[in-house]
Amino acid sequence: MENTETNIQVDVTENVETESQETQARMFTQGDVDKIVETRVHKERKRFADYDELKEKAQKFDEMNGSSNEELQKERQRADELQSQLDALNEQNAIRSTREQVSSETGVPANLLTGNDEETCRAQAEAIKAYAGAHAYPTVKDGGEASKAKASSTADQFADWFKKQRTL
Repeated sequence: MENTETNIQVDVTENVETESQETQARMFTQGDVDKIVETRVHKERKRFADYDELKEKAQKFDEMNGSSNEELQKERQRADELQSQLDALNEQNAIRSTREQVSSETGVPANLLTGNDEETCRAQAEAIKAYAGAHAYPTVKDGGEASKAKASSTADQFADWFKKQRTL
């Protein structure tokens, strides 16, 4: 065991001595430093040589993607507007159909009904029928027949009527 310990110590000392020699040998001149920096800068520039091209492509992609999103948003808005118009038309057709149905069942003209649902339309139809029934045509004493005697003027007709009223 002692033998291996001494071998390890010898190897470590040799490594330390070579490292110190290498550090002493690493003295660079300004020209050497310039060359090292120049090669590293050249490597980095080479590494990012297509950066401007990639940046331009990314910008074009963003523009296309942005315009696609704008177009998509416009189309969605248009679709929403059309859907709301369709819903309004469907609602109007349903109301018209309800009014026509109540009109055919009650005999009241559909254009007189203003309700939006069947219950309201029926109530309106019943109210219209009740009002129209109370205010029927007036009764006429002579049965509503035109007289066969022809008067020459309005004054003559009035005179005839007045005579009839006195006799009654």
